[in-house]
Amino acid sequence: MRNYKIRSPAVAGQFYPDRPSELRLQVEDMLSRAPDVETEEEVRGLIAPHAGYPYSGQTAAAAYRQVRGKPYDLVVVLAPSHQEACDEISIFPGEGYKTPLGVVPVDREVAQALVQAEPRLHLSPAGHRVTSDLTNAFRGEHAIEVQIPF
Repeated sequence: MRNYKIRSPAVAGQFYPDRPSELRLQVEDMLSRAPDVETEEEVRGLIAPHAGYPYSGQTAAAAYRQVRGKPYDLVVVLAPSHQEACDEISIFPGEGYKTPLGVVPVDREVAQALVQAEPRLHLSPAGHRVTSDLTNAFRGEHAIEVQIPF
């Protein structure tokens, strides 16, 4: 039975390495080659691609390089759904997203507060689905997953 509290990766080993040492080295290499952008303003948001690392990893690294080493209390990742069209927005209410580098926790209190504050937001055990029907719930959605190792 699948553990719906921890969302398993859908494209590890395809879009990015599934071996922790290889993934760590690849991400570090891309970040080290990304330029620093001088700004006096605090970075409050990034736009980064989410395709496989051979295609968009260096561009994503250029975005994430701008916040590397900076303290943040909370990071919110917004992403499209490639598997379903829906008019509403889903939030994964589980404990975390599993990656080859470990489990990245979800702030469940913030997720619940967002849902209470905005009627278009819904908690979805599959993460990226508005429905609670878990049939085919993990059909390869990768948009958030690909961001997390950065």
